[in-house]
Order: sequence, then C-alpha cells, then structure tokens
Amino acid sequence: MTLEGLLRAGRLSEHDAAGDETSRLLESAERALRDAGTDGLGADSRLGLAYQAIAQGAVAALLANGYRAATRDPAHHQLLIQSLLKTGGIPAGRVQFLEALRAARDRSESSGVPVSDAVAEEGIDAARELIASVRDWIQLNRPDLVSAAA
Repeated sequence: MTLEGLLRAGRLSEHDAAGDETSRLLESAERALRDAGTDGLGADSRLGLAYQAIAQGAVAALLANGYRAATRDPAHHQLLIQSLLKTGGIPAGRVQFLEALRAARDRSESSGVPVSDAVAEEGIDAARELIASVRDWIQLNRPDLVSAAA
C-alpha cells in the first residue's frame, strides 16, 4: 500500500517535520546504540536498545516524508518498519530482516523467549546501518532538514 493509501486508511496522519524533530530522533537512536554496547548487558537488552534505534530511525524517515504513524494502531511498529520501503529507500530484503528483528524483540518482551548474542549483534549492526541510510536519504531528499539531521 502507498503512503497515501495508509493515510486514507487512518494508519498515518500528515505531519510537517521540523528539522530539530528528526535530529532529536536520530541522536536518540545513536544514544541507544551506544547503550547497546555497554559491557554486561544481556542479549535481550542489547536487542531491545537496537530495536529502539531502528524504530526511531523509521519514525525519522516517516516524518521526513510528511507523515506520522497512528500510535493507536496496535501494529504501528510493524507499520514503521514496513514503511521504510517507501520512506527511506530501504530494499525489501533489508526490511524483511528488520521485521524479523522486531518480531524477535517482541517475542523476548512478551513471552520471555531468549535472544542470542548473535541476534543482538546483528540487531545492533542493522540499526547502525539503518540510521546511516536514513541520514543519507534525508540529505538527498530533504535538504531542508540536512542541517538538523547532520
């Protein structure tokens, strides 16, 4: 579905992004990534922090495209990840991988399913790549937000 279709379905709302808004989100994502590297954190916590960074990057991309997800939607996190196909130029295979990380984090939080160290590290690497990609997309497609998102 297109972003416009999601808007008509009530899953998105229009939003005029302020430069400091995207900047704050990306800076927060980078803090979460730094925290994810803290010695002594378990894999569940590291993946949780990596996913926080992924979600914040997805929100920044959505805002830069003029939309905000309807948080009342129980699947809004899934929508954030899926929207990266349209908002950040992220390839479908990468979006599927980010979706798998979201699902692993959800299983960990809701059912106590443990996360392996390898999955946590993959999540951290994926978050780092996503934040860089979103910054690049903003610089290329929303130069009016570049100074705030740089």
